[in-house]
Amino acid sequence: MQAFKDLFKQRNFIEHIRQYNAQFNFTSIGTNEVKHSGSGPKTYCIQGQLTHNIGPLQPSLNRSGNLRQPSFTQIYMHTSEEQLQHRRNMFPAFSSRYTATIQRVMDLHNPLARTYATAKERLRRAEADGASGGNRPIVLKAVGGAQARTHNLPTVVQLAVIMEGDGSEPTEGRHVVLQSLNSNQFTTIRETNPLHDALQFPLLFPMGGPGWEYTMTKPDGKSLSLRAFFNYWLQQRDGDDFSDMLHRSSMLFKMYTTVGFVRVETNRLRYISQNGDKLRFDLYASVKEAAERRSGLHNVGIKSIVPSSFTGGKRYIKKCYFNAMAIVRKYGKPCLFVTMTCNPNWPEIISQLKPHQTSTERDDIVTSTTTEGVDGYAKYRRDTAADQYCVPHNLYLVHKYNCHINVEVCTSINAVKYLYKYVYKGTDWITYAVFTDRERQPMLDEAREYVEGRYVSSLEAITRIRCYDLQRMSHAVEVLPVHEKDQQHCTYDETHDAESVVARNQKTKLTFFFLACAQGLTGIDGVPAKNCLYLDFPQYFRFEQKTKLWVGRKNHIKVIGRIDSVSPRQKERFYIRTLLCHKYGPTTFEDLRTVHGTLYPTYEEAALSMGLLENDEEYVVCIRQATLDCMDGQLHELFANILVHCLLASTRSLFDQFKTDFMDKRLRNLRRCNKTLQEPLSEDMMLGKAMFYTLKSIDNCFQHHRLSLLDYPTLPQLHEFEVFRDLGERRPLDDPISRLYVIETSYTRAALDDVLVTAATMTDEHRSFVTTVLAQIYDHASGKAYFLQCEGGSGKSYVSQIMLAKVRDKGDIALAVASSGLAALLLMGGTTAHS
Repeated sequence: MQAFKDLFKQRNFIEHIRQYNAQFNFTSIGTNEVKHSGSGPKTYCIQGQLTHNIGPLQPSLNRSGNLRQPSFTQIYMHTSEEQLQHRRNMFPAFSSRYTATIQRVMDLHNPLARTYATAKERLRRAEADGASGGNRPIVLKAVGGAQARTHNLPTVVQLAVIMEGDGSEPTEGRHVVLQSLNSNQFTTIRETNPLHDALQFPLLFPMGGPGWEYTMTKPDGKSLSLRAFFNYWLQQRDGDDFSDMLHRSSMLFKMYTTVGFVRVETNRLRYISQNGDKLRFDLYASVKEAAERRSGLHNVGIKSIVPSSFTGGKRYIKKCYFNAMAIVRKYGKPCLFVTMTCNPNWPEIISQLKPHQTSTERDDIVTSTTTEGVDGYAKYRRDTAADQYCVPHNLYLVHKYNCHINVEVCTSINAVKYLYKYVYKGTDWITYAVFTDRERQPMLDEAREYVEGRYVSSLEAITRIRCYDLQRMSHAVEVLPVHEKDQQHCTYDETHDAESVVARNQKTKLTFFFLACAQGLTGIDGVPAKNCLYLDFPQYFRFEQKTKLWVGRKNHIKVIGRIDSVSPRQKERFYIRTLLCHKYGPTTFEDLRTVHGTLYPTYEEAALSMGLLENDEEYVVCIRQATLDCMDGQLHELFANILVHCLLASTRSLFDQFKTDFMDKRLRNLRRCNKTLQEPLSEDMMLGKAMFYTLKSIDNCFQHHRLSLLDYPTLPQLHEFEVFRDLGERRPLDDPISRLYVIETSYTRAALDDVLVTAATMTDEHRSFVTTVLAQIYDHASGKAYFLQCEGGSGKSYVSQIMLAKVRDKGDIALAVASSGLAALLLMGGTTAHS
């Protein structure tokens, strides 16, 4: 065993540890691993859904009718000598001595390896009894309670037992079904299986000990989560054999943490999906009506969706963005936008590395060191403070913090938009459908209909497992709902009693705001509720979740109120929101509609009597707030909806007031592309062209309502800017305009030559594939699709880049489309299919 532990101190072994681990894997991993070219640090990044599978126990036949090379569990069905030879054949250039050392430990101490030998004998005896017996699967069952939390090496534990059956018996998620020798089926290992780690990472778990399972508890008796389990074992502990091997295992450590986090996320989504069957979402009035009919809640409302509390989800990011914009609304636009690139050679990182390690191998140290905590300043500095290959920087900050820090003065909200659209958006996502086991039909609720798989790297995995802050804000934000009377939304369990659901959801923050104003409550600093706007109420009062009451604050806390956004198409809610932003201390919904002693029948009339709707002010306020939250296309749709559904005093005045915001993105794109044109456009030409694109987008929004710009003659018309549409574009005037065309025809000669010069290093196989595909591209008589399948690092991106450059070099357009963002980054001009 000591010889095995000493392997983790051999640099040659560590550099190829993933390959050595693959020699002894019981399971294959099903995912897309993203490999980055270049000289940067090594990373482990996976994309999409992650599965672990146990394949057939016997290799399939090749085209010649011979058995293929055994792999994974198939190797364990042979004698020790045969196993060693098969593993050497997998990677002939690797050390046979290392492989033999590992196999001796597996044979002596790993119960899974011995279990497969037993399974092999039972299956063969069953096949000798006849066809029916030979087709019986065997179940590999984890034995609970057997040193479940122990990873220490010296103890051999009873891990698995073998149970025979005909395949119809129910098996728990913690069991593994081994198919018969005649079967070609694959068995998927669930993320909750206690044998998961031992099957996928035999070098880290040579004793085959079981990992996390649902029955585990903390010392206080509370349930131990899968995330907390991984967090515990990621900590570095002196004298712990497992900890020492794990933190020395370089790329295998990255793989273990990444797979572990994906298991955590999958388990969370499974919980949401399973509980989403019972949770429903509907208006309070509908639930109240069901209670009066005593008809139950099974057929009321819609099934629940993935909540905003799911960290990293789309609703979570959207909520965080709106909360950040609430701070901007309260205190104004940000002054500085600071980005910091941490230094992997900081003494705080280097001092914690094991011998011969680099910082790129210890993502756990990097994440803990670069997480903002107490104030600390590095005393080490580089010999030169030059960052000549970076964006503009400050030499004083480079000296002081020993890393690159970029400080930009910003006087707009674009920095906040950038922060959440590009930085905090998480990684790129793909979508794959999840079906029920019984009917193979798509599930109805959002949580179970689609599971969004994304790119996950080891750095992100450790950050999320250790629950480091993904963001931090100076102020807490209290979200304030807006609804009509008895029209609040409520979430409930369909199995609960309707009367109890009605009672629990009868009151909201808004109705208790009215009650606080009616009772004359006093907040912090003696501020009466009657003198507060709904938006400012959280500054002086706090909402107690247990009692569902507003009570006066006792301490000054940085908190800001944020009222839910409301579309003008929801007229009553929109005018309620407008009145709440301007009327102090309303006591009821009726009081909210009362102005100067007159009770108006609608909220719109009340707002009009208060002078809030004069000169289209409510729409100006609506669009002004939307410019903080929305992108150009959403602004165009909002403007079109206002014109279609609302009565404006001056349509042209409203357009002119926000036309700069409407064409902001278009104008920026044109200015960027203008730099690549041989004959650049003037500013007036680009403004005219941006106006044409903007009007075209708004006209498309009108098309959804069977209208067009011609129905609004006071607005600028498309024909007025027709002359600008083809400026700076190299194609016939009657072709449709598209931003994609501008981008795809703007590659410089220098950029293409940089790629074409690498064609000289192509191998014969590379050259054969490139020649074949290029010949077919210009064969207009027929078309073909080619699928290039080869191992990672063999040149798929390389030949793709060359083919793209050769087509573009002839003045033609070649689109580089990938299924995901990270894959697109590897190609010149790459983009995702959905963009």
